Amino acid sequence: MDDIVHEDGKGNLYNDHGMAVAVLEMEVDEEMYPIESVTNFGMYHDLKPAERPEKVNEKKQNRADVKTENSRAGKTFLQGIREGAAVCLAQRWIADDQQDPRTYITRKKGSGRPVGRPALLNDRHKAHLVDFIDKEPALVLDQMMESLTASFIDLEISKIALYRFVTKECKISLKKAHFHSVDRNSPDNIKARKEWVEELMNTDMDYLSNCVFIDEAAFHINMKRSVAWSKVGTRAVVKVPKTRAKAITILGATSAFGVVNIKVRQPRVMPASKIRKTMGASGQA
Repeated sequence: MDDIVHEDGKGNLYNDHGMAVAVLEMEVDEEMYPIESVTNFGMYHDLKPAERPEKVNEKKQNRADVKTENSRAGKTFLQGIREGAAVCLAQRWIADDQQDPRTYITRKKGSGRPVGRPALLNDRHKAHLVDFIDKEPALVLDQMMESLTASFIDLEISKIALYRFVTKECKISLKKAHFHSVDRNSPDNIKARKEWVEELMNTDMDYLSNCVFIDEAAFHINMKRSVAWSKVGTRAVVKVPKTRAKAITILGATSAFGVVNIKVRQPRVMPASKIRKTMGASGQA
């Protein structure tokens, strides 16, 4: 890990071990690597609008709470929130209940009304799938079905039903994967990170008072979404001016008090080629 440089308030710089250090400033060729200033700490605070206090209407809030708790639709909404349902789903329950109050009335035993077929998957299947996916997140539905049928005899289920069970009951969704190396969370690295944090806790470093965070981010003007729409069976193609444009880098420094400095590094300016070729000639100057 890189050492953090501390200043004692008198212009002297020290590292984490208390040794005096010197920061070398590298001369940057402004023609080859032009850097433009976007904002700084003073400009940020001059342009920052004043924060408005949040107004809370206690009477209206109390009336809404009483109405929600006392009405049948409100009880349906609160029950849905307690069960982990999304707010939009609970709101739809309220709309359905207002249109037909009998929609969500609990069915009584012996009423003669059909209750539907029992669910194919239960808590045992849920525990099996969650444990299986935790061990190997890059699974496909076919592998999940093979694991279920191998562990539970006479189980027949479609891919659609399995997908719904994984997303609805297991609360697992398919996302973009972030690849981490095996050594990232190895015991040695975890111990080293713990010791590094403990050393910082014994210093006067405070993220909210005397720390500045510096980072950079690169992008190019031809960046597009990584997904696109296309007809079934055809490749999704998005036309851009070039496959890859010149990268632009943003250098930023921020703190708990606001933006300290932001600069933009423009693409490198390549010198013009001095080689001249004769018209109509190939391989001869």
